[in-house]
Amino acid sequence: MASFVTVALPGASLVFTNNIYVNPDCSFIREGVQRVRVNGEKVYNVSQHPGVNPGEVALNALQRTACKLTQGQTIHLEPFNETLPEAHLLKIDVKNMQRKPCTISEDEIVKTLHTMFNGQLMSEGLLMAIETVPTAERKSDVLQVAVERILIPDTYSAGGIDFRAADFAVLGPDTEFEIVSRPAPNLTIIQSTGSKQRAPLLNPNWKFEDMGIGGLDAEFASIFRRAFASRLFPPKDIERLGIKHVKGLLLYGPPGTGKTLIARQIGKMLGGKEPKVVNGPEILNKFVGQAEENIRNLFADAEKDWEENKENSALHIIIFDEIDAICKTRGSVRSGTGVHDTVVNQLLTKLDGVNTPNNFLVIGMTNRKDMLDPALLRPGRLEVHVEISLPDKAGRVQILKIHTKKMRENGFLDPDVDLEELAERTKNFSGAELEGLVKDATSYALYGSIDVTKVNVSAKRDLSNLKVTMHDFLAALEESKPSFGVAEEDVKALCPMDPIHYGEPFSQIVDSVTSLINNLRESTRTDTTTVLFEGVLGSGKTALAAHFALQSEFPFVKLIAPEDYIGMAENEKATSIANIFEQAYKTPLSVIIIDGVERLLEFTPIGPRFSNVVLNSLQILLRQPHPKPGRKLLVIATTSNGRALKMLELESCFDAVVPIPALTDQSHVRRVVNEIVRPKTTSEATEIERVIERIPLPFAIKPLIKLLDMATQGGAPLTVESFDRAFFAFGFTRRNSSDSDDE
Repeated sequence: MASFVTVALPGASLVFTNNIYVNPDCSFIREGVQRVRVNGEKVYNVSQHPGVNPGEVALNALQRTACKLTQGQTIHLEPFNETLPEAHLLKIDVKNMQRKPCTISEDEIVKTLHTMFNGQLMSEGLLMAIETVPTAERKSDVLQVAVERILIPDTYSAGGIDFRAADFAVLGPDTEFEIVSRPAPNLTIIQSTGSKQRAPLLNPNWKFEDMGIGGLDAEFASIFRRAFASRLFPPKDIERLGIKHVKGLLLYGPPGTGKTLIARQIGKMLGGKEPKVVNGPEILNKFVGQAEENIRNLFADAEKDWEENKENSALHIIIFDEIDAICKTRGSVRSGTGVHDTVVNQLLTKLDGVNTPNNFLVIGMTNRKDMLDPALLRPGRLEVHVEISLPDKAGRVQILKIHTKKMRENGFLDPDVDLEELAERTKNFSGAELEGLVKDATSYALYGSIDVTKVNVSAKRDLSNLKVTMHDFLAALEESKPSFGVAEEDVKALCPMDPIHYGEPFSQIVDSVTSLINNLRESTRTDTTTVLFEGVLGSGKTALAAHFALQSEFPFVKLIAPEDYIGMAENEKATSIANIFEQAYKTPLSVIIIDGVERLLEFTPIGPRFSNVVLNSLQILLRQPHPKPGRKLLVIATTSNGRALKMLELESCFDAVVPIPALTDQSHVRRVVNEIVRPKTTSEATEIERVIERIPLPFAIKPLIKLLDMATQGGAPLTVESFDRAFFAFGFTRRNSSDSDDE
């Protein structure tokens, strides 16, 4: 390495060589060095010139600009001896360096570059000056060329050659050029009719993890195959196939799964224009016709580019977030203006009209695909539908790695943090919820490093000893619950204590239901299992349904209870039930508990009366196959009026009907009483036997537990007298033990 002082070139014509110059006696020249690196960054060919003094290096103005240098500044040069491949493609920006207007073709620019700089090193960010050959019609023009990107061959396979970006390469005879045509008042570039192949549509080194997305490899493979594969081939070849490029892509799925993120990153990874991102509601406007004009403006640049460049125009991406806000089914929005309908019509015209260009891709995103106008979803419009669903375990590991990457690189993540275990514990977490979990765990670690009794807002805090541990993540898991998770409080409230194994009838129930759940989990042919628990009031049907739902360890459990629908109209109730089923379809393993079916139907024996709308909805939902093959749904319903469900032909919609009987044997009663009271002495056991003999059979388990609880208030021992008082008090309020409320 040697130091030199920068000076101007000794001759104006040397500007067009793109070389830097030193004195002939310079050690670099004597040693045969051909290329040097300036200040450890840019690389140039070096030549000798007697007009340059010893200790000086001559650079032109463009070279000084690229290297951020000024005349008289001391710089360092070192030999650059790396062997470089030939560039496959150079993406360049061209500007006119003169005031007079210039009209030139792409072919002429490419020919001039090959003539002047063939065999010379090219680097990203390089600025060069070229002089065109004068003709009889015009004088020579001086243009500035900036190298924006370099692609070189990377790997060879049966499918062709893959390319990757590089910092340096050599301009060779087969090097192709992509000329960026930016509007300029003094420069007009005429596109070549037979221009060479453009840059690859995708960056070959592009990875989901690098882009901040995890767990969506399969979804992206589908997007790439259906929406982008055809754009990698020359337009003439696609025309010979007789097909058109996909113009529309719909991403749908639960909130927080990465729809907006993947749409933005698709825009970044492509070689087209900067994507236009618009939220659906932003299109709407209070002025008549303004919403439709907003739609037209989104497509204006693509249409203009198509008129000027046809098949050589760049790909324009338009991203609609919350597209369901503006593209609802026509006729469904009751408003005097009808603006939603006209917006849908305008968008349909732009997507698939008579003179629609072929250089744009519309990406729509929604949580409610069912709300979109059907005409928008057919082929030729938003034809590619990709569900961005909740990530599986491997996807959750990827997402957690992404969100803990900086923490890990900077030494803040404790080695005891097991991302595999966290992924196992976070079933049904969306990508956004996993990010929230990492934030929450970090807050625990930060809070642990603060002495809350001596908080000083202005104090400088040191994070050098901070560690986010597995304990912090486990604490965060206690308060981070997924939207598509277990309705834990509601379900546990139905089963406040473990079921009591009172005898053979209970064991048969457990064996039957457990077999149904295991078969559903492991079967490759069964996607949905529906079970009906039928029994008298107080027999423990709801508690058992909640118990089996929790024991199944399915990550999504939802409760449909009659009390949640008080005051609802029939249509509103049916829609709400259908929405719960739709949520369940979005998760790999899900359970729905339908408590008190006859009350949900508003069944009344006098008449009889019932809600036909809700009945029809339940019959359809229970009978239809799972719309997402490979996912599992378990439905557990309860009823105290099996005769009514038979009459309404609803019982036949269930795969299995499991009777939940009352206690019919004194030995069953004895097990329940001993489990609740737990006698400590022989005398207490004797007294309990006397109580058991007084209990009439059959007797439902729930009112029996209530009686025992009332008879042993304050920790008093169970006696015949205390039981009789409780029995008569309970009998006075209920008249009959079997008339108690259901669970």
